[in-house]
Amino acid sequence: MIADRVESLSKDVEKLLRVLSSKKIHSIKAIEDKSQLNKIVIEWKTIAPLLDIPDNVRKELDMQIEICAKEASNHQTLARPVKEALKEFNQKLKHNIILNPAGKGKTLVYPELYDAMKKFEASLKDDFEKEYFQEAEMCLIHGLFRAFIVTSWSVVMYRLYKQIEARSFDKLVQPLRDVGVNKTVTELSDFFSIDEAKVIEAAAHKSYNPHIIDKHQKEILLENLKVRNRCAHVSTCFSPKASNVLAYVDAVVESYLSKT
Repeated sequence: MIADRVESLSKDVEKLLRVLSSKKIHSIKAIEDKSQLNKIVIEWKTIAPLLDIPDNVRKELDMQIEICAKEASNHQTLARPVKEALKEFNQKLKHNIILNPAGKGKTLVYPELYDAMKKFEASLKDDFEKEYFQEAEMCLIHGLFRAFIVTSWSVVMYRLYKQIEARSFDKLVQPLRDVGVNKTVTELSDFFSIDEAKVIEAAAHKSYNPHIIDKHQKEILLENLKVRNRCAHVSTCFSPKASNVLAYVDAVVESYLSKT
């Protein structure tokens, strides 16, 4: 998919920038760095004609990539540092192609993300949920998929905590014990010291009668809690893409938020 290629290109640029920053240089000298820069230039020139983007955006990106192309083939130090050109290229790539804030969240490569945001927004209840979602939405608009998942998950758990509160915290004592948690909850802040997975399990436990969430909802929430945790903790093995965001939103909204 062209969308995945654009996203991969952006990540390749970020990776090269980290390498250049670690070497504290402005112009590229190492053969392996020039090779990587050349791949970035070639990939952009390959996918650019396939993108439906405004001419002014295309020209700005082409201008930055041309600076990089000269650097990749020139042994002389250029007047303008290549790192600056790469940073500008990647910023424009993210803001104007991967996601477009000027279009109020509508994307050029991932228009379905706009629909996902609206679906999530339609499931919100109180002002606190809306406040969390506004923060999450800004993350998504700027292409911060990892941050969006982490922040929006707070809406999910807050909703569950409020459901438990509405039933009375006393009714949670036995279900928590049944899942191995010997703690007392008397207010929402007490949940901060309890593993979220345990709260989800307790909310679906047979001793919570009637249960707050069913077995299917429990499995969906636990699975997406894993996604949230992979985003929240340092890892070189997981980098969420738009497809991960879409799957996450569909799961938590369709199975839980829209039904409670």
